[in-house]
Amino acid sequence: MNNDRSLREAPFNEDITHHYSKAAEELLYAYQTNQEAVRHHALGALKSAKHHAQIAQNHAFIAHEHIAQALKESKVLRERLSTQSAESAQQVCEKMKKPLRPAAN
Repeated sequence: MNNDRSLREAPFNEDITHHYSKAAEELLYAYQTNQEAVRHHALGALKSAKHHAQIAQNHAFIAHEHIAQALKESKVLRERLSTQSAESAQQVCEKMKKPLRPAAN
């Protein structure tokens, strides 16, 4: 049962992991581009600094979208798992209500 459950969760886990990796990648690009904007600003190249700052902002926004999607998929997975857990707990309770041996007359 546990193995079946992990097989059903695998696509969700891969998607969630993918979104977090892409978010980390985008945040790295945002940081690097922002550092480039700081360098240009320090040199007085304000147009170039503004351009790089806008690119950094775009990368940060994309990272935010990936994180939001990962959280959304995590919530769906959690709800699915809690529903499955509730169903299996109900089945166990049903089995516990049944007598183990038939009553002797």
